[in-house]
Amino acid sequence: MAATSPPPAAAASQQAQPQMKPEDCPEGTVFIPGGKLTLTVEPTPRSLETSSFCIDRTEVTARAYRACVADPARACTPAEATEYHKNGTIYVPRKPYCNPGSAEELLEHPVTCMTWQQAEHYCSSLGRRLPTQEEWEMAARGPDGRMYPWGTELPTHRHANLCGPECAQRFSRRLPIRWWPAFDTSDGSPSTAPVGAFSLDASAFGVRDLYGNVSEWTATVTCYSEGKCNEPSSDGERIVIMGEGWRSIGADRVPWYPVNVTRPETRGADLGFRCAFGPAPGPIRTPDSSAARP
Repeated sequence: MAATSPPPAAAASQQAQPQMKPEDCPEGTVFIPGGKLTLTVEPTPRSLETSSFCIDRTEVTARAYRACVADPARACTPAEATEYHKNGTIYVPRKPYCNPGSAEELLEHPVTCMTWQQAEHYCSSLGRRLPTQEEWEMAARGPDGRMYPWGTELPTHRHANLCGPECAQRFSRRLPIRWWPAFDTSDGSPSTAPVGAFSLDASAFGVRDLYGNVSEWTATVTCYSEGKCNEPSSDGERIVIMGEGWRSIGADRVPWYPVNVTRPETRGADLGFRCAFGPAPGPIRTPDSSAARP
């Protein structure tokens, strides 16, 4: 999901937690050792610290989400076939790009067009949770604080599913703006791709699709207007989302590390999620329910 100009998320205070071990990780997840990173590849060096945890190797697929909807004990609500954005309008494309799990040929693609609450519920139904912003970034950048999951090489069509020329041409025809492709060569995916399809989009820990395919919900809540989250007239709280997606454009518009914030009720065709496992690193606030869509 293309970022605008989000405010930086406040770092969550780290509390002493029982340390996870690799053998604690459920099937399909990757162990991320805890530690502290000093990130020096950015204009302003900063530190990143987490306890050890486990995180899904790939984004949650439409197949996996559909199974949750079909299981009465887990009680997931269906993802939607339309997008819903922060200005309160429902956007229905001529050819909908949401992937709620209804198309058999897209079942191995990431599920999209679900709200933050739906993503949180899915993870909870497995005894897991959404990763925090810091955990997500540790999984992508550690243990050496690299610029991209794969290292320092600039992204190309071989590295990640972003908006290549096959995507940019389509949107340029439909929208009154020039849609700059992220690179000059088609990445072969006009929208989402099967999870793990881009083998180079893998971190040092082996976590896949952290740079492209879809942006991802996290557990981190932040104020859109500092100090005004709970005021009746405020614009409400926002959820931090991480990573870029298949609609992300122009190399100069795809910074590392991409951070965005959005309303918890947002649904996007380029917004998915993955789950984490392990003790939560601290109290995680729930967005003000009055800000939720009716």
